[in-house]
Amino acid sequence: MMGYNHKTYQRKWDERISSLKRKYFPKKHFFSETNKKVYLNGLLGSLKSDVRFVYSQMVAVAKQLKVFGFSISKEYGLPLHVQLYRLLYLTLIVKTNAHQFRKRLLFKDESWKNVTSYDYGQTQTQLWLAKCSFPDEVPIIEDKFRFYKFCTKNKIRTPEVIAVFSKGRQYYPDNSSFDLPFGDLFIKDRTGGKGIHTKKFTFHHGLYKDSNQIRYTKKELKKFIIDYSHKCDLIVQRNLVNHGLLTFFTSGGLSTCRVITVKSLGKDYIKPLFAVLRMSCGNKDVDNYAQGGLLSTVNIATGVLGRAVTYLPYKGKFEFDVHPDTNQNINGTQLPFWKDMLEFTLASHKKFSSLVVGWDVCYSTDGVY
Repeated sequence: MMGYNHKTYQRKWDERISSLKRKYFPKKHFFSETNKKVYLNGLLGSLKSDVRFVYSQMVAVAKQLKVFGFSISKEYGLPLHVQLYRLLYLTLIVKTNAHQFRKRLLFKDESWKNVTSYDYGQTQTQLWLAKCSFPDEVPIIEDKFRFYKFCTKNKIRTPEVIAVFSKGRQYYPDNSSFDLPFGDLFIKDRTGGKGIHTKKFTFHHGLYKDSNQIRYTKKELKKFIIDYSHKCDLIVQRNLVNHGLLTFFTSGGLSTCRVITVKSLGKDYIKPLFAVLRMSCGNKDVDNYAQGGLLSTVNIATGVLGRAVTYLPYKGKFEFDVHPDTNQNINGTQLPFWKDMLEFTLASHKKFSSLVVGWDVCYSTDGVY
């Protein structure tokens, strides 16, 4: 916008972040700009809510220090009392969850200096933007089955959905005689995220096996999926396999790039905003950061990777220049097929009207999806 500079945008951003924060009862009732009457019941209710909030946050801080404090002190030299101060400031002043201390690597000084500027509820920010711009596309992006049908219609390569189960019954396909195919399968929450409720099953010698080495016959696996669908709606896909050049960046799970693309309003101009490579470690089925996967920035122009990080310490560490399971160099390494994956996301965004879309893109043995 004409006349706006960086400082103006920064001020507006800070005001927005501040407006989203939880308000304690004195500010909510006595220092509010709205002239609402203050009633005793409302005041006592707010006070009780604040007490519960402070108590829960302090419990979370104590757990954080107990579980991760010594590891952080050992790796980064940050004393426990400094961690305690930062955690209390984060939870009681910034008013966000204690796990953000690790998720944002706030034990590092260069991250801590931005503690008040992070949008800790970025998912809600993205949803707000989507609803304000093109709300008709929100259900397509949030629902993996609708997304699959949209992609199929618009010739965007995406893993085939072979079945959908909901509340103990088969929702798709309509054919009641449908049976699970032989081969590796992957199940996930139809509308969930962060790798929650995901499971991979590898097929060998007539049996399906999960990451815990539990074996299932076809009948047993279908019963498991039906029972599991009472927790959440599930989609079943054929499992994709990493291309050979990418296998060294993962312990076994599919490795994906998260690419954020932005479209100009009223123009057919799309550009990448940022990208990261996600890598699984250990015996995890997924590469999600929220599940302890590794995250490495991708230089948009060159495809060169940065240092990998995780917020659930693996083998006692939060940062890696080399993959801890495969010994593959990460930091400074050229990501294979980066140009293909980037061009694929830009072309795919042309099929959507939404201004901002986050894509999970992989390069499998069958190409980019």
